[in-house]
Amino acid sequence: AILQESRNDVFACGKIMSMEHIRVSFKRLYFTQECATVYLVLIAINIALICWTLSLPTGSTGGTLFIIAQVCVNLVLVFEVLIRYINNPLIFWKECSNAFDMFVMILAVA
Repeated sequence: AILQESRNDVFACGKIMSMEHIRVSFKRLYFTQECATVYLVLIAINIALICWTLSLPTGSTGGTLFIIAQVCVNLVLVFEVLIRYINNPLIFWKECSNAFDMFVMILAVA
């Protein structure tokens, strides 16, 4: 079905969806038990990556598996910050935690 077309509409999954519909969908995704489980797994992976980094000899990159794990963690971080931004862009910057997460995301990606 085609929803009302306006400047806030976007093309997704072969349908035109309003930004409000996208925000509601992201909010539902963000507050699920599965999302909380993903966060716990990411925390565990980050702790493992930190320990791995500390155990590496000077000048070593850690190999392909380390780089793949780091890229996956960074992609999830980018996706998570974007979901929170799309959810409520007007108050996103008013919360210090969001600004901090954006700063960490930029450092991780750069």
